[in-house]
Formats: sequence, C-alpha cells, structure tokens
Amino acid sequence: METPLILEFKKFMDRRKGKTPYHIESLLNILDTDYSFTDEEQDKFIQSFREKSQKIIGGDIESSGDSFIFNRKDDKNYDILNASSGIKSIGLLQYLVTNKALKKGSVLFWEEPEVHLHPTWQLKMVDLFVELMNAGVKIVFSTHSPYMADYLNAISKRGEYRDRISFNVLDEKDGVVTNHILDDDNWDILQKELMDTFEDILWQYL
Repeated sequence: METPLILEFKKFMDRRKGKTPYHIESLLNILDTDYSFTDEEQDKFIQSFREKSQKIIGGDIESSGDSFIFNRKDDKNYDILNASSGIKSIGLLQYLVTNKALKKGSVLFWEEPEVHLHPTWQLKMVDLFVELMNAGVKIVFSTHSPYMADYLNAISKRGEYRDRISFNVLDEKDGVVTNHILDDDNWDILQKELMDTFEDILWQYL
C-alpha cells in the first residue's frame, strides 16, 4: 500500500480496465470483495484486532458502497474524507482485517506506514503489525522512522520473537546497492541513517 488515501479516493477512481494503476486496481478489488468464509480462530482474531484498532482511532471504518464511513464510538459518523490521516492509516488496516482480506497466509507490503502519523501512533502501528504477524500475516514495510525501528527491535527482544524479524538497511554508492542485515553488533548503521538529522538539529542550539 502506498497510501491510506485510497479510502477517500475510491469513489473517484475510474474503474474501467486499464484506467487505474495495477497496484491500485489490485487494492480496490480487495476492498470490494466480500470474503464471506467462517473460521473460529480467524473470527477471534478479527474481534481482537478490531477492539485494539478501535481503541486507537475511537471507532470503525465501514464501506458505504463507493466510499467509506468512519463510525465513531460516540455515534457521530462521517465520511472518510473528513477523517484524519492517522485514522485513515489505521482504519485501512482495520478494514482489511475485518473484511478478511488480511488473514493467515497473506503478505502485506506497506511503504512508509509512519507517514502523517504522530510518533505515539507510529508505535501503535507497530503493535498492530505484531498482532498481524502473530496471526500468520507476513509483513514487509519500509520506514524512515527511528521510533518504529527501535520500538520493533525492543519489543521483539522482550517478546522473544526477534528471530522472526529481519531489519535491513540499504545504501547506494557509485551505483552499487548494499544490503546490511542488522543485529546487535551493527545496529548503529540504522541509528546513524535515521538519527543523524536529529544531531544536525541539536548542533543548531549549541
């Protein structure tokens, strides 16, 4: 997924074949499809995931045909167009789980899920990714957020599932791309990549 804005763009998309980019068309098909199968374990996961995401965004995302509605817990419902970017991001994840598009065996690719998210919600997004991982969803995401990277590393060690997660830093020099697979011994590569900007800011105060 490139952007959760797909939720608000959906009704404006030209759905004729060849008129939408292939990756957007694929996501639109997933959003449209009713995955009407029943499985007790899956249903328990959906309920758990829905409750966790509800707690973060304060409601549910539901399809209204050609668009989506954000149903708040206080019964003040409104079109997804008027929801914040954070609600769209976590709400999209919630919707893909509740309509059973994301389930055991699925693979989720997400480019920079931290975009537009408050640092606190970036950590909440990581928590939801871990929930998906534990439910059998494979996840590949890129990030420029030191919050997400360090938080995931820390909780995966505490939860003893660090061996199920791979951290990779890619850099390019003279047209050659190098992939650094990170562990405790070379974690500073990621810290340098993401934290040098903070140091630049700090020097402005000195």
